[in-house]
Amino acid sequence: MTISLSHSYFESDRCNLELKPTIETTLILQKAEILFRKQDNCTWLLLQPIGEDSKRRTRLFFEEQQVLLFDLKPLSTDFYFYTQSEVKVSENCSCRYIGRNGVFTQLVIDVSEENLLNRQSVDIVFESKMKYWEFILIPKFNLQLSHVILIENKNGLSFKCLDKVNFPGESQLAWRYVSEECVQLKEKYNLQIGLWEVHDKGRRLLSGHIPYPLANSISVFSPDKMVTNYFYF
Repeated sequence: MTISLSHSYFESDRCNLELKPTIETTLILQKAEILFRKQDNCTWLLLQPIGEDSKRRTRLFFEEQQVLLFDLKPLSTDFYFYTQSEVKVSENCSCRYIGRNGVFTQLVIDVSEENLLNRQSVDIVFESKMKYWEFILIPKFNLQLSHVILIENKNGLSFKCLDKVNFPGESQLAWRYVSEECVQLKEKYNLQIGLWEVHDKGRRLLSGHIPYPLANSISVFSPDKMVTNYFYF
């Protein structure tokens, strides 16, 4: 049996998780002479014994359906910031959200002799959260700017100015911009955001590379819906 994880947050074969059998499941696997091995960053294997006698004992053990439990443990606390709690999983399996004691979710596999012999594959898909992007644009100096705007150069994302806000320790008001659409959180984005000053005679580029908001940078205005980048210019 193969257990494979994937996560929409990452471009490469990464999931930022470790899969660990519970103590009870470890005892079941030992009695059934099943080996639990990690193949790569996102794949784990349940291996049947080689010898015929061992194979027969394993089949007899699973004549009655067994429930195997595996804890999925994040390798960093940031995992909670960008991962949805609901998980997609194969048939004959389920995931239940834990969210405590270092365990994000628990995988439940109903194992019988039939799906063990058929080398069932278990696929678990994690989806990243959808968030609005918020930008707090803070002038470094006492600049007399008429207006500033954010433009995504590939026209994949648009922004609107909600208001001007007070920022602690700053004498000038800061512009608060928010994306008009939700963005699926990613490790990397194919976007390029520029900051422009707009005046009567046209517009002037102030910065061609505005950093993206990080998944763990929660908005003070809307913590559940937005992630924020504070940018000085």
